[in-house]
Amino acid sequence: MTPKASLRSQFRLSVIAQIYSQAVAIGVQILVFPAMIILWGADKYGAWLIISALPTYIGMADLGFAQIAATEMTLSVSRGDFDRAIAVNNSAWMLSCGMSALITLALVILCLLFSPAELFKIKAESGADVVVAIIVMGLVAVAGLIHGVVGASMRAVGLFWFFGLVRATSILLESVALIIAAYLHFSITGAACLILLCRLVIFVGSAVPIYAMYPQYMPSFRRADFRLVMSLLPSSTSFMSYSISHSLNIQGAVLIVGAQLGPSAVVALSSIRTLTRLGRMAVTIFIPAVEPILAQLHGRGDAAGFRRVFFRL
Repeated sequence: MTPKASLRSQFRLSVIAQIYSQAVAIGVQILVFPAMIILWGADKYGAWLIISALPTYIGMADLGFAQIAATEMTLSVSRGDFDRAIAVNNSAWMLSCGMSALITLALVILCLLFSPAELFKIKAESGADVVVAIIVMGLVAVAGLIHGVVGASMRAVGLFWFFGLVRATSILLESVALIIAAYLHFSITGAACLILLCRLVIFVGSAVPIYAMYPQYMPSFRRADFRLVMSLLPSSTSFMSYSISHSLNIQGAVLIVGAQLGPSAVVALSSIRTLTRLGRMAVTIFIPAVEPILAQLHGRGDAAGFRRVFFRL
């Protein structure tokens, strides 16, 4: 088993990863919007925003279990209870894969029963293309959900900073891919397929070295425990309240405006929100970086160290 870096080194690397992540997020928010308006126009880009917003709710399909599993695995590894860490990991794989399949199936059925193009006044693409694009973006969301379980393993072994780098790099490359797709006059479906390809390459590429070093956390249902899932479910659903409120505030508003006013109005809404969110995004650096450190200290029973780090925040 590869030894972890010290807590101090983990914190420093996590802060660097968070700075990089926030720089990517802010840069993407500022640069993608004008580029897409120029290349695709307001109607088509607004349609893209609606289509990409719909499947994001798949990201909540595991009820926040990956996040709770990450904390539980970190606590278990810090205590030396590796058997429990593996059981939590396998249980997270079981829940995430099962729920992802069910939610994706539900998305396909809803797209076939209702016409998203008519519902959201999308005229830039045909109804069939809109349905295919939504399903492809649903697969993008599923890939992100599954990679969250990989991230739980990274966090447990002190590599949360690497997970942050991978996620931010994925966002950067997907944004570049979107601009390239628009420049090459791809359809929305073509752009969605290119983004799915980017996400799979980045996520699989990041998982391979992790599982080479820590093969005990490879995807498996062998030691999944339904009772363990049920015991952690209250914490995960509590955590989900934040994710749900965030999604309703961001993607929910996009969908409502799209349904009532059409794609062009969504573009106007997104441009305003981009400017108002920049300040808040810039300050969310230290809290994500210190969360794994606190979990490790608590798992070790180091109450003094936990209090020292906590009050320094």
